[in-house]
Amino acid sequence: MPYQEEEDLHLKQIVILGFNKSGSVSLQRYLEKKYAQEIPRLEYLHDPTGVKKFEAKYKDCKPVIITRDPLERLISMWAYYGQNKFYQFNEWLQRPPMTQTGQGWQNPLDSIRQEYHIKPFLKYKPKLYKFEKMIKLPDFPHENKLHREGLRQPESVKVISRKIIQEYLNGF
Repeated sequence: MPYQEEEDLHLKQIVILGFNKSGSVSLQRYLEKKYAQEIPRLEYLHDPTGVKKFEAKYKDCKPVIITRDPLERLISMWAYYGQNKFYQFNEWLQRPPMTQTGQGWQNPLDSIRQEYHIKPFLKYKPKLYKFEKMIKLPDFPHENKLHREGLRQPESVKVISRKIIQEYLNGF
């Protein structure tokens, strides 16, 4: 069954908050087309100062958050930021924390703790979407589709990667 929105949103009062490579641009385009109105989007859920930035500019708005399967999101990040040119996927996952890049200051695994990063926004009662459900909608745009073909990982790599992710998450 295709994903359907639970409620209509009052668009003058929403802002899309997203994680990089989770579909926030696609969600923004989808909602703007559906409601013929511009909607602000901020991708700083993983930023420790994200709540302060949100409160400074959008305190009276309802956050709309989109999440994505952690492994698929990491594979997309790995390719989008060009890391696939230098590292095998599993090697990249196990690298020490990075310096400032398009991914921020942390190890890429840190950004998969979506529940942890969303928790400070719960007091604003966000509307949550799942990327995997949204892409089943016929008119939902997929903004960065061009990278997908080269990203297919063998099942053995996915098994090892999920194990690395679980070990990382167990540390918290």
